[in-house]
Amino acid sequence: MTRHKERLTQRKVVFRPIDDGDMRWLWAAYQMGTWNDVLTEGLSRDEFSTTVVDLLGAVHHDWMVEVPAGKGLRPIGVITAMDRFAGHGIEPHVDWFPWASTRNKLEVSVQFLLKIGHDVKIHLYIREEDQKFWHRVWQYKVIKNGCKISGCYGVGHDAIYYNTPGPF
Repeated sequence: MTRHKERLTQRKVVFRPIDDGDMRWLWAAYQMGTWNDVLTEGLSRDEFSTTVVDLLGAVHHDWMVEVPAGKGLRPIGVITAMDRFAGHGIEPHVDWFPWASTRNKLEVSVQFLLKIGHDVKIHLYIREEDQKFWHRVWQYKVIKNGCKISGCYGVGHDAIYYNTPGPF
């Protein structure tokens, strides 16, 4: 997997704080259904902007994720994170935009864990339906397998805990 890991880190993914200029990308993703499980459908653009600003104000860290596309960069998702364990780590959550490919998701996940995980321990609680993807990430040796947590997401909805070995 080392050779494949090198391929996944060749294209440089950009993780940067979300700013006002990103609202058009967030709005486009919302209109395509990205946050239907969290946000009310049919919000006006102003209502959406206000809601997003409030939501981002409630998290400790936020990143717009951009990948090389054509002659520039293209946003493909948002990562938010909360500080955990008295500041000894973060628990991230990613919202992929509908146009993010499986390759984009794998590249971003591996590079996020390598780059951000270098400075802070990352704690992941992975739902059962996402196990196949995260097992693939685990194969690149950027996270350590922890344990099964019964009822982590409600009765009958377990999670598998992973973490990064960092900070280094």
